Amino acid sequence: MTKKMSKHSYINRVAAIVSILAIILIFVSCGFETYTPDRGKIISECIDNRQKLIKCAEEVLAYKSDVYISSTDKYPIEDKTINGLYRADVVDGKNKNISAIDSENVRTVLETCGVVSIAANSGKNYSVCEFSCGGSGRYYFGVYYSVTDVPVFLSDFSVELIKSDGGFIYKSSDVTYYTEKIADKLYYYEATY
Repeated sequence: MTKKMSKHSYINRVAAIVSILAIILIFVSCGFETYTPDRGKIISECIDNRQKLIKCAEEVLAYKSDVYISSTDKYPIEDKTINGLYRADVVDGKNKNISAIDSENVRTVLETCGVVSIAANSGKNYSVCEFSCGGSGRYYFGVYYSVTDVPVFLSDFSVELIKSDGGFIYKSSDVTYYTEKIADKLYYYEATY
């Protein structure tokens, strides 16, 4: 015996199916979303503000450890007692020992240069301060300050970059990385993982 569906019930089912399909489409499309940075604008702003970036980089690199810095309005954190700028030590790829900081140099860079976060990496042969300008999922871009004024692959400093056009590249089966010098010790980068 079959039951005849009412018109109202039929409309509700169709609406539910359409809603579910819309949600699936949103999740699927977000996974493939690609941000294309305005490379020229980022480079121009960083050149115009290079003294601010350099002062900030020197301050952050003075920690002499791997650190991640941002603000709670750009990247919220679980610790609700911290409101504003914060610093986290990076240990084994994870943020540890999160604490509030008060730095006019950091605040200025996060407010005026299109930077959303700052990361410093110091090692035996390198010291680099990365100014991330954004990205999504697998695609990232920004600027970094290299103390030795040498271009680097930010995910693995031992990787050898190959000169290409106006910059340097690294390609593997799952990574495409491009970097170019924009001023003394400052480099633009784009990375797809």
